[in-house]
Amino acid sequence: MGRKCQDQLEGFKEWAPTVWRILMEQDYVESHPAALEYALLYGVVGVGWRLDPGHAVPECLEEYRKGHEATYKDASSPVPLALAKMKPGDLVWFMAKPKKKGNVLARVGEREFKEFNLLQGAFTEYVLYIGLVVGFWEYQNTPLAQLSDMISVVPILHLRAFTLEKSEGKWKVKDWGGFSPEPGDEERVGQIAERFEQRGTISRLVNPEELTEFSKRVWYQLVYRRRAMFRPPSDLPPFGL
Repeated sequence: MGRKCQDQLEGFKEWAPTVWRILMEQDYVESHPAALEYALLYGVVGVGWRLDPGHAVPECLEEYRKGHEATYKDASSPVPLALAKMKPGDLVWFMAKPKKKGNVLARVGEREFKEFNLLQGAFTEYVLYIGLVVGFWEYQNTPLAQLSDMISVVPILHLRAFTLEKSEGKWKVKDWGGFSPEPGDEERVGQIAERFEQRGTISRLVNPEELTEFSKRVWYQLVYRRRAMFRPPSDLPPFGL
């Protein structure tokens, strides 16, 4: 290995991201594309919690906090504020679960929704995705964001990581997606997958040191093997590492 590659690995060892997991909606309802589809197509992770239409679109988190208190008077711990703790350089896991083909798009005629045909019915297995956070919290108020209930978002670059199956209550990896596993990695994937069976929309991984190092290794291997699944549309702000 050349000196340049050694320098890259040294920087990798010093990288200390917080590793998150986030649950995003996959259920299809009339005129409401799934949030997970929006996330994959637009390079974000996020949640809803839209402010009342009478509020101005917030330009910063403090403005959103005030609007949230006025809109959701009984919500003391809003999920978007937890999302806003994600920072550039963090890693986030999210999962696609098997879903039947939806019929939402057949009922929606606008051109902007046609790209969702790329993903309709594509969720036939359990798939883990890993994303690198490349920006800060933002409030999206477009019609498509509203329909997908993806209002509070954080921009990411994402990669398809592993295809999973669950047998006799245990998670197993069906396809490593080009990743070279080490002893114990299947158990580590199982630990991450189990987090998606727990309550709570957003959380940090409970076993930070071991799973952080594993998550870093997954990202490092897959990104340099050019296994990116999608690129952000050209009309979104440019993302930089």
